[in-house]
Amino acid sequence: MSSERADSANAILLAGDEILSQAEELLALIDDEAYRCKVEAAFGATLGGHMRHCIDHFISFLAGVAETRINYDHRERDSVLETDRSAALLRVREIRESLSRLNAKTLARPSSVTCKVRYEGEFAQSAETTFARELMYVVSHAMHHLALMRIMANLLKIELPEQFGVAPSTLAHLQLQKSNPALAAAQA
Repeated sequence: MSSERADSANAILLAGDEILSQAEELLALIDDEAYRCKVEAAFGATLGGHMRHCIDHFISFLAGVAETRINYDHRERDSVLETDRSAALLRVREIRESLSRLNAKTLARPSSVTCKVRYEGEFAQSAETTFARELMYVVSHAMHHLALMRIMANLLKIELPEQFGVAPSTLAHLQLQKSNPALAAAQA
């Protein structure tokens, strides 16, 4: 494996840890009532529901590493994780620990992924992939849910850190705008 691929794989593992760190931060900042509160402007969703959904995808990914194929449709959907912040926090910490045991060689392995993406038909779709690509997906997926949770927290009058739920590419663009507005405008 080239050092460039190993560096990329290690960066993906760090991204997984960073996004899970944000999840931990949210769980530490809010109380149980806010975690379970239905936000009507978000179609009645809860912060806990979004957190559980993210956790499910990380668990599916990790199960896939053990089984050599990932199926995002076979998720735990453990309702306790939606209502019990402590249980969610424990699970996030377990996932971070599991990710810390992965390495670039593992992420480079080929795999297959299954997920129902069509509304019509009864069967899920499958594709060839790598574990690196799927961890990138799971991190990006969680990032979008954290952005939704940021909006929900704002509606609940919960203040979160400035960078919470903001994509790294957005942060880089904002930094470029601050340091060089003309270049940022040309790249937009």
